Parts: sequence; structure tokens; C-alpha cells
Amino acid sequence: MTKQDVLDRVFEWFVAEGNPPSMRKGTSQCLLHGANGERCAVGLFLTDYKEVFECDTVDVLLPYLPKLDGERHKKSSLDFWKRLQEVHDAAAHNFLQLDKNFLDEFVPRLRTFSKRRKLIYPGDQR
Repeated sequence: MTKQDVLDRVFEWFVAEGNPPSMRKGTSQCLLHGANGERCAVGLFLTDYKEVFECDTVDVLLPYLPKLDGERHKKSSLDFWKRLQEVHDAAAHNFLQLDKNFLDEFVPRLRTFSKRRKLIYPGDQR
């Protein structure tokens, strides 16, 4: 899987399809998999999900995430997944804690994430 494939899927899930962020009800804690099918950015890609993963960091989850084409170093892949999750978590936090619109928070962060990694932001192709 390429980084562009990952970005395209995240865009599709949250922006095109309008799926909400995955949050624990009544808190600002993000969940990998929500009770009603919600997902976080990294949760979309877990090849094997276990409820115990909800307490884990991306470092621990890396073996359950797709290998990124062209990535020779674990550190580079880990950084990509961590930064992607931060995009989701920051937007979700502002959505819940500051009563902001999730997509208003998410889209600019995802666009910046794309540019920094020299990826094509999918919304620019529509």
C-alpha cells in the first residue's frame, strides 16, 4: 500500500463519505473502532482488531498496519502513521471540546499533512 492510497482512503472515509470521528462517548478520548462503526484514521487500516488495542500507541499497532510501499525504515513508517493519527485526534478534540465542526478542523490538517509528505490531496482532484 502506498502513502497516497492511505491518504485517499482517509479522505474518502471522513470527507467524501462524511463519517464522524471515533470518540469514546462523553469523553475526548479517540477510539480506533467506535461502537457504531466509527473509525479513527489509523483504525481504518488495522488488519486485525482487538479491543485491547484501544489502550495502545501507534508504535504497538505498527505490526497490524499495512506495510507502506517504498518505506525501508520502520521509523519512517511509524512517523507517517503517528502524524496521520495526530491529524484525526486534533480535529476530533476540537470537535468535542471546542464545539467546532469536525471537517472544518480535519480538512486543513489533512491538506497540510499531504503537502508535507508531497502527496496529492484527494480533494484537489474533484
